[in-house]
Amino acid sequence: VFVQNLRPGVTAKLGLGPDTLLRENPRLVYCDMGAFGHKGPKRLDPGFEVLFQAFSGLMDKTVVVRVERRVRHPIYKKIIRRSGKFTAHDAANSCKEGDVVRIRECRPLSRSKRWEVIDEAGSAPAT
Repeated sequence: VFVQNLRPGVTAKLGLGPDTLLRENPRLVYCDMGAFGHKGPKRLDPGFEVLFQAFSGLMDKTVVVRVERRVRHPIYKKIIRRSGKFTAHDAANSCKEGDVVRIRECRPLSRSKRWEVIDEAGSAPAT
């Protein structure tokens, strides 16, 4: 049994396409599970767990917030950026990618959500 979930065409480039492997072993079961299938506009996009949760509605009323801070490196004394990701509850379900939001700590709402969105400050400045 050979199971793969790579983008279409990647296994052939690696020499692991169905034609190659079935020629080597005719009894092989070849299972090809692309993230978005082999047809359609998203067929070449890679799939990640967070992406699947967002598309399936599991991340409804949830927003992933990236918090960035600047600190001085202890050895090189240069200013560097450190960032962290927090999963926050968005009760209004109004936040979109690129929005700047304020969050605060709250009671645990799920295994990973311990923050909530207080207000939305607008979209992020262009970089």
